[in-house]
Amino acid sequence: MTGAAPEKQGSSLSSHGGCRSFKERVMEKPPRMEVVRRAYELWEQAGKPEGRDQEFYLQAERELSTPPATPEEKSANPDEKSETFLE
Repeated sequence: MTGAAPEKQGSSLSSHGGCRSFKERVMEKPPRMEVVRRAYELWEQAGKPEGRDQEFYLQAERELSTPPATPEEKSANPDEKSETFLE
């Protein structure tokens, strides 16, 4: 026995012993309550339609799982309008 515990698969530390990368942390699944809250917002914005709960849940999960755009990515699409102002 060497005294060092083997690294568990799925550990939050990478194989070289450092912290996970930014990309790995961002790509994690968002907490369920955040997804539910966002799905509810989307449902309300759509006029509270019946029978589309899964659609809004999956959309919220995608939105919250997508990494934020870097400044370079934002400047690459200067003509793209913010969804905040679209109706």
